[in-house]
Amino acid sequence: MRFYGLVLWRNDGVLPRQLKLMFLGDGRPVIDEPSADVLTATENKIVAIWNDIEDRLNTGVFEPKTSKLCDWCDFQSLCPAFGGEPPLFPTITVGSPES
Repeated sequence: MRFYGLVLWRNDGVLPRQLKLMFLGDGRPVIDEPSADVLTATENKIVAIWNDIEDRLNTGVFEPKTSKLCDWCDFQSLCPAFGGEPPLFPTITVGSPES
């Protein structure tokens, strides 16, 4: 929800007073009243995630992270965590969100 509040704030210059998500099943709302500091922290987290993705794309290094979901994965034969060999990764360069 805070992502949408951040987009509104950055695009329109409007700091939302309230964000509300309505669950369709029971109609129960989730309400958030984000401050500028909270939305700035959200933005910083998004930028950090983007930078991490960009770095991994530029280096081609993607460390596997195992979890319970691995039990259902069809790509274990390609996963280093399971002794697999991933396919060659194409070399590309991506730009930052500002470019």
